[in-house]
Amino acid sequence: MDEKTNKKLKKIQSKIRGNDFNKAELLSFRAGYKEINSVFTKKITSDINLRSVIAILSNDVSSVVVIYLYILILFTAAFCFVGETEGAGLFFGMIGIAAVVHFIYTARKNKLGLFTQVKLVNLYIRSVF
Repeated sequence: MDEKTNKKLKKIQSKIRGNDFNKAELLSFRAGYKEINSVFTKKITSDINLRSVIAILSNDVSSVVVIYLYILILFTAAFCFVGETEGAGLFFGMIGIAAVVHFIYTARKNKLGLFTQVKLVNLYIRSVF
């Protein structure tokens, strides 16, 4: 990983304690951590701990949220400049539905609950500010 990504992950790791993950959520993260340790050799996983797994998941989940925010800003500006407001409501509704479906899909793919994923996004946002 490059220096910028490492710095971001360290910042996220420092905020994990105050994010109020319950025991079941921490155990779900632990299952992913054990899976990583079983797949890769000890030499590769020697510097990976539970906090780094949570930080990587938080970064992964939040990257999609940032993309949807950029899309929202870009198309809001486009609709304002063009002056087309009739199709804007339908278009933003479709983007919203796609974002929710993608959020649910990502939670299922990572074997996490929806509230756990919301907490991961919250953790990422807190690490940015």
